[in-house]
Amino acid sequence: MTRRWQTLANMALQMLDAEERDAVGGDLEEAGVGGPRALREILGLAARRQMLAWTEWRPWVALAAVGIPLGLLLGAISRRWSYASAIYAWLYIDNWTWAYLASAGSRAELAHSVAAFAARLIALAIASCAAGFVLAVFSRRAIWTAGALFFLALSVGVASAPPVAEQHAVVFALTFYRLVLPLLTATALVVVPSLVGMWTAMRRQESHTP
Repeated sequence: MTRRWQTLANMALQMLDAEERDAVGGDLEEAGVGGPRALREILGLAARRQMLAWTEWRPWVALAAVGIPLGLLLGAISRRWSYASAIYAWLYIDNWTWAYLASAGSRAELAHSVAAFAARLIALAIASCAAGFVLAVFSRRAIWTAGALFFLALSVGVASAPPVAEQHAVVFALTFYRLVLPLLTATALVVVPSLVGMWTAMRRQESHTP
């Protein structure tokens, strides 16, 4: 098996329970199955395991109570915060002037804006990590499909762009603030932290599996 196919197969094996990974990998190697066929075999088995996991009630409750609503909510919050952040970034970065530091009042306003911005970033990242953790805990073996649906709901929330006020049209005429910043915000503050939460929950579950 080439290095590329080996890497893809190892990634696919992560979708199986810990006790199955070595057994499946060993069986394929013993049978001389490699390359794309090995990847297909692993993905087929993982798909069957995911379908079986959804015969239980936990994944459905996790998806209805956590995955869909929090995905939509976190996506919408991310988009709206990126909207507000774009306005302040345009004001303080694109139109920087040392007059912002000329008086105690302007310095205090700048410090308050930076602190509020940082607090929002931290809060969103923590909430996203917690959402991923809870979703993985309740979804258990179905986390791969439940996680995919969570990120689908997240993308819908991110796409729900607030209407651009006329006085802010000059800000969002710039591609970075209109398109790039919302994607960066969602990726850095929702996608990555939620993946960390899911991964942490999955590792904890594996460590407690006899």
